[in-house]
Amino acid sequence: MVLVYLLQSGAEIESGVLLSAGGPVYDFDLRHIRMRASTERTVLIERWLDITDRWQTTPFSSEIADLYLT
Repeated sequence: MVLVYLLQSGAEIESGVLLSAGGPVYDFDLRHIRMRASTERTVLIERWLDITDRWQTTPFSSEIADLYLT
């Protein structure tokens, strides 16, 4: 798998796109949850979507194409 991008999209959320070896493209969100008063956190995959059939319409389509079409 190749991480195409990972961007901070909120105080506790990062959004990204993964390109798998077989060709599928996945859009996902990670939510960081503080477990205690310390800095220790757990990360949950909050959204996982197969966007293989529509990645060309996403904001980062050129970055995905650079990896997808090589």
